[in-house]
Amino acid sequence: MADPRTQIVADGYDAIGETFAAWRDEIVGDPRNDWEDAFVCSDFTELELPAGSVDGVIAFYTLNHVPRELLAPLLASCHDWLAPDGVLCVAFGTSDNPGWTGEWLGAETFFASYLPEVNSRLVRDAGFRIERDEVVEFEEPEGPARFQWVLAQA
Repeated sequence: MADPRTQIVADGYDAIGETFAAWRDEIVGDPRNDWEDAFVCSDFTELELPAGSVDGVIAFYTLNHVPRELLAPLLASCHDWLAPDGVLCVAFGTSDNPGWTGEWLGAETFFASYLPEVNSRLVRDAGFRIERDEVVEFEEPEGPARFQWVLAQA
């Protein structure tokens, strides 16, 4: 049985996972997985992919760890990577936070975000057509959390 974090690849889809995560080596080294090149360990803001080379870009709970000044160029890169009619599915933070570093889950972590209307504008300005855009609140162990979920097409 394939690792549930990588089931999409096991189901016959081609995927590229970009991560800083320590579990990248755990997945690549797992004998159930024979696709060593499927994960790229890099800084998301510096990732380079050929234009039109992917059908979807998915970023959950990562964009709120990107400095605000890098969001517009990152979204433009995502648009460039996508094939025509490719899909962008992302979650943004929802506060007006120019940048904050502090302990989170036992590690020093950087957070930054814009208000939802700014996030939406950045997505449109990068060339995307927004299909769905909503703020969702849910409970985390530390209390309520709000994220803006955007589904858009290139």
